[in-house]
Amino acid sequence: MSRVTRHSSLVTALLALAATSASAGGAGFYRVECDAAGAWRLVDPAGEPTVWLGVDHVKFDGFRCEADGNRKHYRETNERQFGSRDAWATNTAERLRSWGFNGLGAGCDNSRFKGSGLGRCVFLALGDSATGEKDDGEHWLSDNLHTPGTAFPNVFHPDFAEHCDREAEKACVPNRDDPEVLGYFIDNELAWEARRGGPAGAWGLFDNACAKPAGNTARAALDAFLAERGLKAGDDIPIPVRMAFVEFVAERYFEITTEAIRRHDPNHLVLGCRFAGTVYPDEVFRAAGKYCDIVSINGYAVPVPDRNEMLLSFRDRYYPIAETLTKLGELSGRPIMLTEWSFPAFDSGLPCLRGVGKRFDTQAERAWASALYARSVLSCPWVVGYDYFMWVDMPAKGISYRFPEDSNYGLVREDGREYAELTQAFAAIQRRDGLGFDEWRRAIATRGPLVPPPGTPLLTEDRLDAEYLPVAPGGLPVPSFDRDGNNWRVTNAEGLELRGEIFNTETQRRRGTETSESSVSPSLRVSVLKTLFGLSWRGADYGTLSAEMAVRGVFDPKNPDGYEQKTHRAARVLDAAWRETTEGRGTLSLDCDLGVARMGLDVTVAPESPCLHVDVRHVENTGGEALEITEIALLPDAPLPEATVPPKAPRPGFVHRPHVTRAWIDRATGRTLGALSDSPFIAAIDFEAGEGAARRSAVRFTLSGRGILGARQLVLAPGEVWTPPAPLHALIRPGDRGEGEWEEFSSRKVAPK
Repeated sequence: MSRVTRHSSLVTALLALAATSASAGGAGFYRVECDAAGAWRLVDPAGEPTVWLGVDHVKFDGFRCEADGNRKHYRETNERQFGSRDAWATNTAERLRSWGFNGLGAGCDNSRFKGSGLGRCVFLALGDSATGEKDDGEHWLSDNLHTPGTAFPNVFHPDFAEHCDREAEKACVPNRDDPEVLGYFIDNELAWEARRGGPAGAWGLFDNACAKPAGNTARAALDAFLAERGLKAGDDIPIPVRMAFVEFVAERYFEITTEAIRRHDPNHLVLGCRFAGTVYPDEVFRAAGKYCDIVSINGYAVPVPDRNEMLLSFRDRYYPIAETLTKLGELSGRPIMLTEWSFPAFDSGLPCLRGVGKRFDTQAERAWASALYARSVLSCPWVVGYDYFMWVDMPAKGISYRFPEDSNYGLVREDGREYAELTQAFAAIQRRDGLGFDEWRRAIATRGPLVPPPGTPLLTEDRLDAEYLPVAPGGLPVPSFDRDGNNWRVTNAEGLELRGEIFNTETQRRRGTETSESSVSPSLRVSVLKTLFGLSWRGADYGTLSAEMAVRGVFDPKNPDGYEQKTHRAARVLDAAWRETTEGRGTLSLDCDLGVARMGLDVTVAPESPCLHVDVRHVENTGGEALEITEIALLPDAPLPEATVPPKAPRPGFVHRPHVTRAWIDRATGRTLGALSDSPFIAAIDFEAGEGAARRSAVRFTLSGRGILGARQLVLAPGEVWTPPAPLHALIRPGDRGEGEWEEFSSRKVAPK
């Protein structure tokens, strides 16, 4: 019998084990159960229905600060205030219970909280530790760089099963009979897409195994897997076969780890592996559901104030969070725990430059978003609990080089003071105040909208207005627009210049070309492709920017080989119109031809600023087939000069804006080019690092895949015109004073309207 066949038989047997373990724990321990209506619930050791309301990283020491000589500021606070770890734990447990929390999530000082009235989770890190144990390339499919999302073990190496059994015995045996323990996290944010050690993507684990040398156990498993299908490494492997191997890997991972845990502790729940979001293939979630009691997701979501919605992505599209969690539940067949989520705010005094999560101005806005998140997930019948991230803030100077997070995630500050607006918001939702469980949960689901604090930017008003303010009468001159035939030029008082050419029948006659794109010679097409607008400021040339649209043909999802994605760039500008406003600004309206579609763009120029504000006005499908538009971008046609340093790490950008702003920096000349996407969502703003001089900067507008349309795909039928429901907005700002100028600009607050 082949290895693959033996594995399939074992999977069948373990599926039966997983089915019988749906209520793992039994009397006296936590368990999960599904009622007749299909709603999941957690049952506590006393047999009462409950929901897990936990907090991550509740620990006496807090976090070290490498920049301060590894000082632990929170530990110093606790030593002054409490004198002992036990006194601190007693006080902390009392505070958490008073805010309605009933459990401790990952990374907590569990031993200090026995008998505290708080349940506990045990974190194992089986796959992560297996990859770091022997750094020889044999023990991993994705290298462990000791940061989240970089490790994945070689589940085919015999050492992996032995390692899991050894580590599970050490962790599980001491907790086996403890009724206060909820269960075990297998791992945290493994590299299921195999970002390191090989190509990334939905089938990255296949590619990484394929890249292993002959004799490697992962390569041997892959060769046997392919041979049973009449294939071999090096063939053009169909996508369904690659995905089948990914599922094979996932099942083996969950089979080995869960079997090791249950061998040493049959009483407690297996809580999954804390997936980093929802981007992974169906095959991975299905495998998790076969073996785990609960599927755990680290799920950072995005609030939309004017819709009173909390959105969470699924397959890179955003849906109301309960809808996304329902999709995951239906895929896995198991209940869901949200094991990491948070919303930092700038008024904490922390930089909040590093780490994920939507940023807000104030604690009031942060509390509103957290309450909306909690209510939204507790209203989903697939959810049995969550862990808020986290107990105490990170250091202002960041944790370390590898973990530079410096954000306001805490329920309390490093000096021990609570964020009262946040903790009161949790208490208002989490405390039952005499209500029975079912009555309390119904009340959560049926309450009216949560009104955001005054001044919280709404989606339709969330615009980048810094350096874009009205000009008093008699002030600076309006930017000028000049047209000579089909050539146009825009200039302002600060030396900003845009230039381009309108491509119409007159242009074609002058060049002696025909109207069809197919007749344009390669050399002429290069020239035509550079007709959106050239950009210079104070004499420095920043290249020519082009519009770009990524589309894919509408296809049958059951036939992945039919998937086709193409990128179309603006082949010509068909018209350019100029209008002036009473506020002293000028707007250039461009009608762009992208071959399969036409796009309307507005480029607004302030009188005395290097900033350009670009809006997508409309998109029209001019082709003969339906198009699904996934992304719109602005990027240079010609490469910018090679930067002497990599792109900057993420900056917070403007207040209320996504925290992924970056600046392209050329230290040799001191030139910068920055861009921001105006959206309440986590936007894709990419500064792409090519080979040598091919480094480019791109600002990508947010579209259906990035959230602006919510649950709706942007699919245009032939002839259909789409106008964004809210502006798709980007800002481009060249600079000549290097990194400091961009940092100053990107940290400014937007002036009130």
